[in-house]
Amino acid sequence: MIIDLPSIGAAFGGGYYGGSIAIDGKTYAMIVAPKVDGQKTLAWKDKWSATPGALSVNDGFANSQAMNNDEHPAAQFCRSLKIGGFDDWYLPSRDDLEVLYRNLKPTDDENYVYANRAKLWRIEPGEYNGVDESGNGHNASSVPAGHAYTEHDPAQTAAVAFQDGAPEAFDGRWYWSSTEFDSDFAWGQHFDDGLQVYVYKTLAGRCRAVRKVIP
Repeated sequence: MIIDLPSIGAAFGGGYYGGSIAIDGKTYAMIVAPKVDGQKTLAWKDKWSATPGALSVNDGFANSQAMNNDEHPAAQFCRSLKIGGFDDWYLPSRDDLEVLYRNLKPTDDENYVYANRAKLWRIEPGEYNGVDESGNGHNASSVPAGHAYTEHDPAQTAAVAFQDGAPEAFDGRWYWSSTEFDSDFAWGQHFDDGLQVYVYKTLAGRCRAVRKVIP
């Protein structure tokens, strides 16, 4: 059965439609959990150590399945959710979060455009998970593929419920992804300027659950 997708930010599948992402040649529609039930502030992990199975930059469900235990509070919280009759919620991957920022950016703040992920942190591509030479905003997994931000693109979302101060809006802070960076760090995404950074796993950060379906 083919599912007709609603507009960005509209009610859909137990939450709200947030955009589409491609994984292994298949396109999925991403659904953001309602904020009141699906967002919490937690650590990524309770210690600094590697997490086998959490390296995917686009498959957040696979990452979260590998972390569905009490050593990984953020992922375990997302996988424990039952919202709208669905229990397949997960902690989004790094590329999932970029899609959500691009489509559901809460503010009209300027985007971060001054350096790419590699040069910003003086890290050579290939040394750590997910580092590349592409500009901030590059996302080969999003549908359509995402390219480097300009100061005003992406703009504030047109979805009123997700604009700054509205009930479903992402906070203008960083959120955890389920994508590991190395044994000490995991990837996060700022929702004020779109900057993707790596953060100590033991720090408490916001997490917002998502689920995905094939339309």
